[in-house]
Amino acid sequence: MARDNSELAGKVPSTRYAGPERDTVLAALARAVASAPDQCFLDFEGDRHGYAQFDAMARSLAAAFRAFGIGSEEGDAVSAMIDNNADALHVWFAANMAGAMWAPVNTALRRDFLASQLADTGSRLVVVEQHLFERIAEVAADLPRLEVVLVRGSAPVTAIGKVRVESLDAHRATAPLALVASPDPADIACILYTSGTTGPSKGCLISHNYILHMARQVIQTTPVYEGDVTWTPMPLFHIGALTGAILPALLLQETAAVAPRFSVSGFWGEIERSGARVAYVLASMIPLIASAPDSEEMKRCFGQIHSVWGLPFSPELKRAWQERFGVKWINCYGFGQTEGGKICTVIPGEPLPPETSQGRVADEFECIIADDLGNELPRGTVGEVLYRPKKPDIMFSGYWHRPEATAEVWRNLWMHSGDLGRLEEAGWFSFVGRKKDSIRRRGENISTFECEMVLSRHTALKEAVVHAVPSPLGEDDVKVTAILREDVTLSERELCDWCIENFPWFAVPRYYEFRDDLPRTTTGKPLKYVLRDEGCTPDTWDMEAAGVKVPRR
Repeated sequence: MARDNSELAGKVPSTRYAGPERDTVLAALARAVASAPDQCFLDFEGDRHGYAQFDAMARSLAAAFRAFGIGSEEGDAVSAMIDNNADALHVWFAANMAGAMWAPVNTALRRDFLASQLADTGSRLVVVEQHLFERIAEVAADLPRLEVVLVRGSAPVTAIGKVRVESLDAHRATAPLALVASPDPADIACILYTSGTTGPSKGCLISHNYILHMARQVIQTTPVYEGDVTWTPMPLFHIGALTGAILPALLLQETAAVAPRFSVSGFWGEIERSGARVAYVLASMIPLIASAPDSEEMKRCFGQIHSVWGLPFSPELKRAWQERFGVKWINCYGFGQTEGGKICTVIPGEPLPPETSQGRVADEFECIIADDLGNELPRGTVGEVLYRPKKPDIMFSGYWHRPEATAEVWRNLWMHSGDLGRLEEAGWFSFVGRKKDSIRRRGENISTFECEMVLSRHTALKEAVVHAVPSPLGEDDVKVTAILREDVTLSERELCDWCIENFPWFAVPRYYEFRDDLPRTTTGKPLKYVLRDEGCTPDTWDMEAAGVKVPRR
């Protein structure tokens, strides 16, 4: 049964955004510069950037990129391995202004993970933080297309072999590019990587109109009033921060405040400093904030945040945020993926769904629940979630360099999500689980294929399977179940230390178990669903219980 949401009826400015239905990020920026040049666009802990100021810096970098030849070749992309700061977005808009795509890189990637993604992108220019430069230098020999590395800060060297290395600062004063590119809404703005399942991580081609459509959906489902500041600590290489905070602020010509990283102890101080009225947070942050002790900043901020977006919110956590913090609207609904945006939503002022539901299918999409052959199943039946758009350019445009993978998910004119769900007679949608083999942990998508490929290099392992187990913070945790080679000794702690050195910090498995054999199909393939169901057995070693800390580097 739907729950009452009448306290929000008539109060939500769901029609406030009246801009074009087909749009580009450059056109949206041009409108903001013309209408509100001095309005603060970005606030990074007090480092504030107005719309006109932001535009001028992006144009300067765009001119520098053009001087390097970027935008002269079809399919040009600029990769960026940058922390949460204004340059992460300067580089994005500059790349598009120069006629290229933006390809942000997760700052936790290293070695094989990093080389694989940069090689796939094929970028001739990479912009990187100074403290991350050695990671690029380490894999540069595996990147035959790489020509230039621009370092944010001073450049440690002038070259890596034939690759030029320069400081990004040296190009900030370049005369702004007068005539910037004028992309079509269907043109690709960026390449965002999602988790691989049966192969390496795939680059989703994200058009200008698609990424702005997701931002318009956020405006519709998580209201921003005139003068509101939206705050997020989410990394700018993820689509969540872009479509949940940055682009809604751009479309509404308001302010997005971005924290360099999440801090429980610093949360309320930053909310108070920034004046944030809307917060966009990740799953693991929700219970940590709710269970944190009272502070003077928290008391002063009671009722300041009127809306929060985040998944998942249990009924208990909703009450905690509403009663302790005075939050009026908690958007913990919705189902989607990088390929398709928000397929299911809940709009404030409308009836709320049952606690087990994520909402109704968005007006812009068709959605069915299907069997393995693609046949639609009766309402109330669990099956794979299939969907397709009713309007052009509101989904991804395919996987970069992977036409076969694109065709595989677009079977029979339906996008096959790889997720299991259920549609009830009343129209409510419920997410049931993942059909595909991927892990989502603390807001990060983890490719088990990539993890297993890296583990295959460990000389002591005969076979290793990476799979999900339930996490007490919601979503998944990561476990390795492995078989050792004969006459080899290796402890779980030693394997954990090796993973810390070779994996991105977010992908380092928490749990480890050595076995003599694995549950298998008749053809010998490991049965991951059995390992997931078995979870943490008595023989499982827990990294956190052992006091091992994974450095975020």
